[in-house]
Amino acid sequence: MYICVCHGVTDLHIDQAVTEGASCMRDLRENLKVATQCGRCASCARDQLHSSLQQCAKSHARADARQQNNITPLTQKIAATASLTASDNLQLAGT
Repeated sequence: MYICVCHGVTDLHIDQAVTEGASCMRDLRENLKVATQCGRCASCARDQLHSSLQQCAKSHARADARQQNNITPLTQKIAATASLTASDNLQLAGT
């Protein structure tokens, strides 16, 4: 959907800008020229910015949860290995 007709900016452009680090209207104005011509798009651009930021935060939270789940078994294995005594290590090494 077009957000800024004056500069041809769509909701997808704003989504992409957020993924690249945009976090406020100033960023959108500087990078996409949103709301720099007639200004009628400012409220829609702000709404889309907030929506994109929320989506980005949710996807980061899901990625963090997946990463945490992947790390946990390895961390447990390392902790178990670290608690072995020197004699246990020798037995494991086959000496």
